[in-house]
Amino acid sequence: MHVEWMLGQLRGLVLGPRLDLQGNWQNFRWPLVGKDVPFRSASGNYSIEGTLPYAVQLDGLATVSGLPQIPARVSGTLGKDRFEFDRADLDAYDGHAQLDGEGVWGA
Repeated sequence: MHVEWMLGQLRGLVLGPRLDLQGNWQNFRWPLVGKDVPFRSASGNYSIEGTLPYAVQLDGLATVSGLPQIPARVSGTLGKDRFEFDRADLDAYDGHAQLDGEGVWGA
């Protein structure tokens, strides 16, 4: 993964760090390591704000498990062990979908 640029502030608080970050990425993959990579994104923009759980906005091009690359816009919250998205807008195959859900990982 390559972060092209990042702009913002990181401040320490009793509740944890307060973030106010904006930037973009190139060649993102999830998971970050390993041979099995079900999610990739060629490029996009992000913002991460607040304290845990952080408010997150993503806008980029996504490829999931070998499907064609599609534009995607996602908003949600990032915690220590999960990403909950309250809205994901996907445009594919001459259609539009709005999704919500979560991704959870172990500690």
